[in-house]
Amino acid sequence: MKLNWGTGIAVFYISFVLFIGFMIYLTTTQKYDLVTENYYEEEIKYQSKIDQKERANDLEGNLFVSIEGENLKINFPDQEGLLKGKVVCFRPSDEDKDFGQEISTKKGFYELPLEKFSKGKYILKINWEAEGETYYSEQTVIIP
Repeated sequence: MKLNWGTGIAVFYISFVLFIGFMIYLTTTQKYDLVTENYYEEEIKYQSKIDQKERANDLEGNLFVSIEGENLKINFPDQEGLLKGKVVCFRPSDEDKDFGQEISTKKGFYELPLEKFSKGKYILKINWEAEGETYYSEQTVIIP
């Protein structure tokens, strides 16, 4: 069987159309996780986050996170009285594994059970209030 130029061009064109159709199919089935659904509203409020971060950095001592036994322990800087706030555990690779936890403690630390987490990387977004001031910090933790 002899192929001429017209047949070659038709085969190339059909294979190109099939390739483009396959690429369109792949892009429509891809899952895109947004960091937040209301991104623009969060962006407008971001200056207050910057101020809260600066206040947290000005404290004596740093907020740090450690894994102790079966718990994730969040140690707050030295402050007097009741600490109230919220911890958002953000999983960059899968929004279905994100969760939040209200916190309230007088001990200077707060513990989250590791059973709430899946193995992998989390970014802890910690907002807290103490002595009439609000603070914010982000900590990255790898759950083994």
